[in-house]
Amino acid sequence: MRGTRLGGRSRRGRHRCVSGFSRGLDRPGLQRILTGLAELDVIVFFKIDRLARSTVDFAEIMRLAEHQSVALAAATEPLDLTSSMGRAMAKVIAVFAELESDTIGMRVSSAHEHLRREGRGG
Repeated sequence: MRGTRLGGRSRRGRHRCVSGFSRGLDRPGLQRILTGLAELDVIVFFKIDRLARSTVDFAEIMRLAEHQSVALAAATEPLDLTSSMGRAMAKVIAVFAELESDTIGMRVSSAHEHLRREGRGG
C-alpha cells in the first residue's frame, strides 16, 4: 500500500514480511496509515484485494476513512469511491478477493494434508 501526494497531505506506507493472506487490520503498514488518518487527504492503494482480504476489513477501512474525511483511491481499478455505485462495486470486488483468499487457503491446506498422508510433509 502506498500513499501519494495528490495536492494534499500524504504518508507513505508499505508492509513487508506479512503474508498477502493476512487478515485483520493489524498489519504494521496498514496500522501506521490508519492511526494517522487525521493527517491525510487520500489513501492510494494498488488494488482492493491488496488493501483488504475480507469484506469486513474493507468495510471497516472505508468506515474509518470516511469518518476522517479521507478519500480512498485504487491505483489500478477505475472506481469512484466517492459515489454510491463506486462504493458498491468496490464491495463486490472485496467479496471476490475474500473468496479468492479462502479458496487458495483451502487448496494449500488440502495439499499439505495430502503430503502428510503420504509421509512427505512435516
